[in-house]
Amino acid sequence: DMYKGISNANYIKEYLPGSSGVTASLKARILAEAQCGIGLFYKDLVDMFGDVPLVTKYDSAVTGLPKKTAADTVLQYAKENLWAAIPVLPVTYSSADYGRFTQGAAEAILLKIYLMQQQWDSVVYYANQIIPNYSLSGTYAGLFSANNHGNSEFILIRPSFANFYVGNAILTYSLPTDYQLPTGVNIQEWNNWRVSKSFYDSFDPSDIRRSYIDTSYPNTSGGTTTLDSNYLYLKYGWDPAASIVFANNDIPIIRLADILLAKAEALNKINEIGRASCR
Repeated sequence: DMYKGISNANYIKEYLPGSSGVTASLKARILAEAQCGIGLFYKDLVDMFGDVPLVTKYDSAVTGLPKKTAADTVLQYAKENLWAAIPVLPVTYSSADYGRFTQGAAEAILLKIYLMQQQWDSVVYYANQIIPNYSLSGTYAGLFSANNHGNSEFILIRPSFANFYVGNAILTYSLPTDYQLPTGVNIQEWNNWRVSKSFYDSFDPSDIRRSYIDTSYPNTSGGTTTLDSNYLYLKYGWDPAASIVFANNDIPIIRLADILLAKAEALNKINEIGRASCR
């Protein structure tokens, strides 16, 4: 999927500049969004695989497989695309364009690359650009509720709507087939995704995130099923408007808490521990 996204972005970069019927300002913004997508996809590919093929142009005639490129070269290309996108992208969008790449999203992706490369001063610089434009959510649960659209902490999200293929299917993938759903909720249960006991045990018992991993559940026989391992991942809130599989809960990819933690880590690394606990 990431290389498909890169291919789509390369197509935009190749053919949009010469298109007619599109205003110059819209062309510039869409091109910046494509550049931001390239930065995101290559950041994720390097994070997962290290050296990966670097495809910089759209060419439908290519038949061979590309060779791997050194991770640092790939990340440099990602950064160049993000640098170009940042001054063009808007800070916010109207509700009709909710979820598109913003200036803050591009800066946050760039910060993540600098974090991977341990370039601490650049992490702090971009954190300082991002932090004033967002605010922390009032509650942890609010980040994952069915009405979390437009949460003030979200910087980059995957928007979700209760329609086929554009909704959040995480609960459907997680729930066992005999899970007793709450009244008013009607979704399928596929029993695929679970959380390992070792991961659950890695959280401090007082950590609120641990409370959203269930070690037991209400079953359709009217009792309770206790799990010895492979626990349930239930941090996304129930959505009565969910359609069979897909719910409205937006999926946060980068949020303000990530940026604050990255800044604190960077400040600690450059021996400014006194500032590491402060925004």
